[in-house]
Amino acid sequence: MKMFRLRDMLMVAVIVSAVGYTYTAKHQTDTTLEEIARAEREIQRRKDAIEILETDWSLMTQPHRLQSHLKTFRSQLPLEPLRPDQYARVRQLPERPLDETSEEGLDEALAILGRDSLSHDGVMTGSIPEEAGQ
Repeated sequence: MKMFRLRDMLMVAVIVSAVGYTYTAKHQTDTTLEEIARAEREIQRRKDAIEILETDWSLMTQPHRLQSHLKTFRSQLPLEPLRPDQYARVRQLPERPLDETSEEGLDEALAILGRDSLSHDGVMTGSIPEEAGQ
């Protein structure tokens, strides 16, 4: 009879600890779900704010609106339309100077890009994908 009561007491203790663990796990799950819902609401709020700001930006930068501001503030904003002669031609640009680079750095950069390294005579080699060569 005594064994029966000891076994019953152990079973009650196991059940109570299982209930306690289940309650704790449920509470943690509920707390985590609340945090997720709060984060999702914050994300949606920020997306809505971004959408409003993008709409506002597109309205603020409409050409007719900018043109009216230019007319209104002409004395403070001495802006003029670009003339074709303000653009430079390619032959008018100075040539870019060649940088002195070491072969080690160049080989490392090419390896990162997944290309072949320089051949021994200084000519860059590379492979042509089969699709491109056809």
